Amino acid sequence: MQKLRKWQLLLSLVTLLFLPSNIIAQLNKIDSLKKNIRTARSNIEKLNAVFSLCEEYESLHIDTLETYKTLAVHLASSTGSEEKIMVADYYDAVYLFKKNKLDSALVKTSYLLENYTKKIPYNSMYVNLYVLKFNEYYRQSKFNDAIAVSQELLGIAGKHQDTTGIFKSMIDMGAAFHVVSNQPKEGLKWYSQARSLLVTEYYKKKYSATVYQNIAIAYNDLEEKDSTIKYLKLGLLYARAGDNITVLARALRLYGAIMSEYNLPNEAAPVFKEAIDVQKSIGDVFGTVRALQGEADFYAGLKNNSKAIPLYLEALDIAQKNGLSLVMINDIYQNLGDSYETIGDYKKASEALKKRLEIKDSNYKINSAQSLVEMQTKYEVQKKETLIAQQKLDLFRRNIYLYGGGISIILLLTVLAYRFKKYQQRQKLEMEEKRKQNELAVKDAEEKERKRIAAELHDNLGVQANAILHSSGLLTVEKENNKHIVEDLQDTAKEMLHNLRETLWAMKTTDISATDLWLRIINFMKQMGRHYSGIEFKLEGEIPEHFIIPS
Repeated sequence: MQKLRKWQLLLSLVTLLFLPSNIIAQLNKIDSLKKNIRTARSNIEKLNAVFSLCEEYESLHIDTLETYKTLAVHLASSTGSEEKIMVADYYDAVYLFKKNKLDSALVKTSYLLENYTKKIPYNSMYVNLYVLKFNEYYRQSKFNDAIAVSQELLGIAGKHQDTTGIFKSMIDMGAAFHVVSNQPKEGLKWYSQARSLLVTEYYKKKYSATVYQNIAIAYNDLEEKDSTIKYLKLGLLYARAGDNITVLARALRLYGAIMSEYNLPNEAAPVFKEAIDVQKSIGDVFGTVRALQGEADFYAGLKNNSKAIPLYLEALDIAQKNGLSLVMINDIYQNLGDSYETIGDYKKASEALKKRLEIKDSNYKINSAQSLVEMQTKYEVQKKETLIAQQKLDLFRRNIYLYGGGISIILLLTVLAYRFKKYQQRQKLEMEEKRKQNELAVKDAEEKERKRIAAELHDNLGVQANAILHSSGLLTVEKENNKHIVEDLQDTAKEMLHNLRETLWAMKTTDISATDLWLRIINFMKQMGRHYSGIEFKLEGEIPEHFIIPS
């Protein structure tokens, strides 16, 4: 017995040596981040410093987180940057999650995730929002929803080759399948894949504790004690070496619970106390209640109910004051009632049972109310979806009519344009044909006129040329009467010029009166009679009055 006390004392001393150094190191980091906020020279620099501090939310007290997330929201709104406003709202959602206001946290996170991923290119905030949404579903035991979130994160992180996003989604997928399907082997596959990504010192230091803890839980469910203890100790070792207080608290709670299950009280006792102190140091009510309940279960298992009952009562008080889930409170009442019954205090055991029944009744009413609300919501959603579908159908029909009418008009205009173009082409061809016909007619008329003029010139000039030839012949025969012959030659030359003028007159004159034509015929006959005395020229008839001969 004396040896056992010495061993317990030694473990307590070792624990005390580890705890301050780990927490103090993290507190130093937090103090440094706070100093950066105080010394910032501009609002943007101050806002970025606040974001860096809020990023350590797992190691911040809940009141500290509330102060600085409020400051972040204020500073972000003054910048007018939509991205910074959404980042500040993310830390507000984290605060709601740590306060266990899960419904409000989930609503805000879902809204932020939808808008951030639409408006901002992929970055680490995508992973933060997906992981937060997963944790919100997971804590509410909505495991199928949690799995869907993890699958979505795995897809988008893989697309962008983001190791951090892939790692976290694999851990979440393994945990969800492990719990939902009760398939620890399936969980181990995911954890092993996640572990294979820890190839750098940065990733090993930051995430080894988490992956080893999950592997330990899976081996524990598979009842492989040696592997469970191996990875459990590795998880605690890396948690102590890291700077995340929340991860350390979880590692301590898990270590104590499994060591208690394996009936190793000397291993379990000191870490339960350390886990409670660490959880209280950062104001994590959910973790604190879990740690108190774990230590109480540990002492109840040892039949040391005098220590178990105060721990159960403290856990109940914190859970009820902070509005933790009824399922968690019901579990505590059940274990508390068992402890009272063990020590023979049946009155208090009965009271604990009564509380459990009240919780079940309350939970039933809440669930019934929630069911009614869900049914009403589903009805409203279905009604809206039906209305939207009808509106889409009406819009589709209008679009069909609009597009159909537009296409018909376009086709009609196309046909009309085509026919008009063809008509223009036909008109052009017809006009060209008429032009060619007119040109041919003009050419034909000109040719006929040329031939006519040539014939007239031939006839007139031929006759007069013969007269000149005849007269010139007489010059050689009748030398005594040469004067008369010379006069005839002169008259003939004059007549040739006169006839030429008459021919040109006939060509230029459009219309000829019968009187003018009659006079020119008489002159022609006189000329011919003078040269050909042996021929008798006779003119009969009268001149028609007011008669015009067209050219």
